[in-house]
Amino acid sequence: MISLVILISFSTLSGIVDSSIMIEPDTRDELSQSVLPLIKEIPNDTVYTPENITPADASYHPSPDTFTIEWWYFEGIFDNGYNAVVNILLWSKNNIGLCITHLNIFHESDPDEYFATRNIQPISLFQGSTSFPDIQVKNDQIVDFNAEQYNASGDWKYTVTIELDGNAANLTFIGRAPGWQGNTLGGFYGPVLPMADVFGEITIHGKTINVSGLGYHEHAHGIPFPVKESGWYWGKIVSNTTSFFWGKMMNTIFDEQGRAGVLCKENSSFINIEPTNIIMDFMDYEFHQKRFIPTTFHFTVSDPIQGIFINVTMTTEKIYHLPLGIFNYWRYLIKINGVIEYNGIQETLHDVTQIMEVMRFR
Repeated sequence: MISLVILISFSTLSGIVDSSIMIEPDTRDELSQSVLPLIKEIPNDTVYTPENITPADASYHPSPDTFTIEWWYFEGIFDNGYNAVVNILLWSKNNIGLCITHLNIFHESDPDEYFATRNIQPISLFQGSTSFPDIQVKNDQIVDFNAEQYNASGDWKYTVTIELDGNAANLTFIGRAPGWQGNTLGGFYGPVLPMADVFGEITIHGKTINVSGLGYHEHAHGIPFPVKESGWYWGKIVSNTTSFFWGKMMNTIFDEQGRAGVLCKENSSFINIEPTNIIMDFMDYEFHQKRFIPTTFHFTVSDPIQGIFINVTMTTEKIYHLPLGIFNYWRYLIKINGVIEYNGIQETLHDVTQIMEVMRFR
């Protein structure tokens, strides 16, 4: 297939990113159309295929030739109903570009317990190792990978520390299943920690709260930005011992470009699932921020050769709209009900809380 990727100058890029606070919703369509003449076709004949990942793969990847996007996303779904997302995102070419740090903390049943903000700074204030995923911004260590423990045992352990506007997260992530990456959109993307234990502290509205629960971490690099595709859907379905990672790329709102599904087993390996074995039904569309978005999702996976059967329904509890400049991003809090079966062992999911996202570039 062909991926159309918008390659834009730094001046245009800066305007798009800086506009994340200033642009009104009614002007986004006009502004997104203004950058379409800058599109360049980049051939991409590969299908998403997961491969083993190393700490260097999960580390910083400087882009010497073109502006690309790279991000590190950490997520915690805690036992006490709180959730936290920490994201470090780069748009850069050599030493030119931007670094965006993002913190989102919210409680699934208390709308007053919500905080989300981002800081935008020049790439010169970012420091990242290319050997291990250690990240500093403004000389503050945000991501600290335990290289000593990895070299000794192969375990993936991160400490993530961030404070924005008096709200904060200080979290430790310990992997429970092997991660992977695959080629997509001209770069690489994948969950480094598809299943993880997470514990530590969050601070919201002056209160510091001890938390523990289910963690997740993903990393992407080398992706030209923004892409011309309409957007994507992404999420995961996690049981006690398995995690099903899924994604769906869209050419238009209703025209699918491709889909991916990978199942991993705790302390075991990951298994790629052929797209033809995955049925995704998106239903109950609602009008939200001038866009129709689905609110109910039903997935069926039948792969008898690999012993994988999944039948789940995901219903929306809350939707958080987080504008990214001229683009639209929705973070969903969902409840999952159904079953996951692997090699004859079946697990039932009942009102399991998860986070998924919808990205729309136009």
